[in-house]
Amino acid sequence: MMNSSLNRRTFLRGAACGVPIAIALPALDIMLNNNGTAHAGGEPLPQRLGVWGWGSEVHRDKYFPTQTGANWELTEELAPLANVRSRITVLSGYDIKTGGISHHQPTTIVKTGQRFERTGPGAFDNDVRVASFDIDVAAALGTGTPFSKLDVGVYSDGIFKGEGLTTRALSHAGPNQPIYPELSPQVLFDRLFGDASTGVHLLGRKSVLNAIKGDTQALLPRLGAADKIRVEQHLDAIRAIEDRIDNPTGGECQAPQRPPVGEPDLSKPDLVLHNELMVELLTMAFVCDLTRVFTFRHHGWTDDPMFWNFGATNSHHNLSHGGGDQAMVHKTVIFTMEQLAKLIDRLMSTPEGDSDLLYNSVIMAYSEVSEGRTHSTEDMPIIIAGEAGGALRTGFHHKGNGETAMKVHLTLVRALGLNWPSFGKDGDQGDYTTESIGELEA
Repeated sequence: MMNSSLNRRTFLRGAACGVPIAIALPALDIMLNNNGTAHAGGEPLPQRLGVWGWGSEVHRDKYFPTQTGANWELTEELAPLANVRSRITVLSGYDIKTGGISHHQPTTIVKTGQRFERTGPGAFDNDVRVASFDIDVAAALGTGTPFSKLDVGVYSDGIFKGEGLTTRALSHAGPNQPIYPELSPQVLFDRLFGDASTGVHLLGRKSVLNAIKGDTQALLPRLGAADKIRVEQHLDAIRAIEDRIDNPTGGECQAPQRPPVGEPDLSKPDLVLHNELMVELLTMAFVCDLTRVFTFRHHGWTDDPMFWNFGATNSHHNLSHGGGDQAMVHKTVIFTMEQLAKLIDRLMSTPEGDSDLLYNSVIMAYSEVSEGRTHSTEDMPIIIAGEAGGALRTGFHHKGNGETAMKVHLTLVRALGLNWPSFGKDGDQGDYTTESIGELEA
């Protein structure tokens, strides 16, 4: 007789040559209530936060819609988001009030809600004063998950050039503690699909399914027909990884194909492939409830000539400033939105319960300035994707009145069920708020 429920935190465990192995399962029907709206024990489906950042601006006249509300029209630079339009909210009219060295001050404010701290005599010697807001969110949402938070990226030249510690991380554990993104899909794969409780990795292990055979045989008789199919598909995909290690793949709560060593080349990666691999790995981490918070630094403002795939010969920062090749910058913004769209689309196309992963998540995507040519921090380009389990509205363009962008953060964390009274530092030149954005709330 089938059991009526199964614990969400069930793993298929075993050992190969004495080494522990654990394979996470998807959210099966047997784990959920009859409506697919919560776990069988009454626990709600998990809510999740993602922070997605890119460097050096947009072109405001080609990026921001002229219409507000639900009837906004896609602009040139937002056109790549057409397929996910109904699941995003485009924000304008929210500013960074605290002055200082761009790009350092605004990126510090967006991450932490407080201005930077000068750390030396150099023009760009600076650091954060406090931890970034994702740290506190992860502490609240990530209880019981193997990874409280994941930090990934696509590209970084890795050379600080005297730019201080605020430059190459979206997340900071505190002063002098930047959390640099993992740029290697291989390393991230090994972290996610080894036994997180022991730190064991799967690299090179060809006996994963044999190792968990006993657990598998014990589990299958407890499952209904649909769940059996899902688990068998999951394990078939793991076998495919063992048999075909050279081709990335995906699927429902299955370890994607481990990227081959050296691909993409981290010193000059295929920016499309690299982004897609990270998107797939993060999606699987959400599906298997391995983490509930991530930061994704696509690229920064000082990175070297990274857009080689369409002919850029100068750094993004230099292109976006002054006269520069603004046509090329326009291309980079469109390309960046294409990459963001892949993450949003992947989450919205992955079922969870009676909805999808994006519905139970919220993604905040932003750049640290609105226009590099002027170092403007008015009209900060911010996109919100996902409904945070129904707490947020999507599908419209909302324009603020020059208020601090800290209202966005407070809105998101409250939508995730965190009772923060405020965000920012009182008296920090206006980047402090006790108010959320009511127009975003469902």
